[in-house]
Amino acid sequence: MYSKNPQHMVRDCPRLPREVFSADILDDQLETVATEFFAKQKHFRLDDEKRVTYVSSIIDFYSKDFVPSGKAADLGAYINQYRVKPIPEWLQDKVY
Repeated sequence: MYSKNPQHMVRDCPRLPREVFSADILDDQLETVATEFFAKQKHFRLDDEKRVTYVSSIIDFYSKDFVPSGKAADLGAYINQYRVKPIPEWLQDKVY
């Protein structure tokens, strides 16, 4: 079903910005959206006790679009680009 509302999204999708994406600042805009996305606990969470990380199902589903291997276990380095506090190295291969 098509919705004309640009904010009509799946729960795990990134928030659409209120400004139009612009070619001359696109990289900065995408980096801002990705940083906001991974800062939210519903999209990314560390569980130190279980020694695993949990990532949004949309990132897991489309992992081949984010890492060359297409494996969720390789998402740690990609996610760390957008995290203020990086995933500890010992957890980087334990992304679920």
